[in-house]
Amino acid sequence: MSALKERVDDTIAEFGEDILINGTTPAKGIFMLASLTTLNTYFDAVELSYITRPGMSLQVSADTVLTTGDTVERDGRVFSVQKMLMHRIQDEVLMQTAIIA
Repeated sequence: MSALKERVDDTIAEFGEDILINGTTPAKGIFMLASLTTLNTYFDAVELSYITRPGMSLQVSADTVLTTGDTVERDGRVFSVQKMLMHRIQDEVLMQTAIIA
């Protein structure tokens, strides 16, 4: 593990919120509102019409098992993972971003 990946993991562990993946797997993640620009980057107009809540992004560590179609529970609210992004430097995955709605 590189020093940069270790710093990302430490940041998520310290500042992340407790979440449940698929209702059973505990993890930590950092939530942010996804801007309309971000949503337009990953969804077409038809897909955007199905998103009724504000779109959010969730940053989790690279070791977290999370895929498209999984559910994420935060404070009793359940979100569905719409898209997954891997942030890499060279061949190492530093963290993952999930676009959830």
